[in-house]
Amino acid sequence: MNNWIKIISSTVLIAFISSGCNQQNLDKPKAPVIDKSIEAIDSKSIKFITDINQIALEWKRVEDKRVDGYYIYRSSADNSIKLKRVAEVSNRLATHYTDIELEPNTIYLYKISSKVENGGESVSTNSIKIKTKPTLKPISFIQAIPNLARAVKISWRPHASQRTQYYIVQKSLPSNPEWKDIAKLEGRLVVEYIDEDLKDNSVYKYRIKVVTFDGIESIPSKMVEAQTKPLPKFVSKLQASKDLPRKIKLQWEASKTADAKQYKILRSDSVNGYYSEIKRVPAASLSYEDIIEADDKTRFYKIVTIDSDGLESKLTISAVMGKTLNPPLAPIINGSSIEDEHIKIKWEPASDGRAVSYIVHKVINPGSFNPKKIKIKDVKKPFFLDKDVSRGTEYKYSIRAVDKNGLISEVTEATKLSLPKLKKKKEEAE
Repeated sequence: MNNWIKIISSTVLIAFISSGCNQQNLDKPKAPVIDKSIEAIDSKSIKFITDINQIALEWKRVEDKRVDGYYIYRSSADNSIKLKRVAEVSNRLATHYTDIELEPNTIYLYKISSKVENGGESVSTNSIKIKTKPTLKPISFIQAIPNLARAVKISWRPHASQRTQYYIVQKSLPSNPEWKDIAKLEGRLVVEYIDEDLKDNSVYKYRIKVVTFDGIESIPSKMVEAQTKPLPKFVSKLQASKDLPRKIKLQWEASKTADAKQYKILRSDSVNGYYSEIKRVPAASLSYEDIIEADDKTRFYKIVTIDSDGLESKLTISAVMGKTLNPPLAPIINGSSIEDEHIKIKWEPASDGRAVSYIVHKVINPGSFNPKKIKIKDVKKPFFLDKDVSRGTEYKYSIRAVDKNGLISEVTEATKLSLPKLKKKKEEAE
């Protein structure tokens, strides 16, 4: 028995039968014609080897020269009353038969009879009860790595069976519990699979099946599940300044995302407009100054958190409005006079109180073809005494306010003045 086991296997038996015997499927055999004179097979000589879906039989050949082969009868244990002829071995010298495509972990009954050319057959052997092996056990260890960016990594221990040809990876979704094959991995030692392009913050379930070289599938492994990484969280308490000259300062509190790496700052000219990226700052930064170079300009801002995997928080957040400082209000000219040989212009400071100095715009001969323009800066008081004037010349004055940031107001309405020419004495004229 031991020597026989060493030299045959289910695979070898299949090859032997296909090459040396005529193995036939006999779904509808004729009724047996028993001839007791035909030499029967010794029931005690029958040996067998089992596999998951195969049973290999061996017997001692008969010496009766009339015998030209053998009939194989089989039934499952739950139908032991009647065995059915399932195969014909058409060679007296053949002493092996492999029954294939059986159910795992199932008891079958077998009988064998010798047959002759005219269709007669010997008395069959005693029934032999044989049980196929259980189906392949599942892999002994499997795990799914959670919290990966749009991916789940599954790893497992190699199956113990050296007959392992490949693994089938199966997945199911919370929305669809049906198991679907998603990968076929060749090789017993290939024990890792990364499922990519998944949804954020979603749960996926996995299991593995083993398939052998002869097509046997194992029981599925235990189910494992993993949740993909959620998107980063928003920053909080975003604020934008409205009182800084020609810039808007943004300030915020850090995102509560543990691996936040950067903040992406987006800006739009309108609250519902297109938001374009203007800057990325490290996660340690909690402020940013947007230089506008224009007064009284409104902008809208959003900030997106970017984590270490490059995932970005959603843009479905409310925008924050910021504005550059408007220029100071213009003063109001409330008086002009001629004092001796000078012109004096007076004005009332604007109500915003922001003016720290003034600019006086002076135009000489404003109606002429080529008027001369002069700008007098850093006037500290709300009046201007112009000593650089000549009689008979017209002058036009207007004022601008300047605040501490250097912002300049609109110009006031102009006022015109001139020193009249002196009349010559009558006697000089004569």
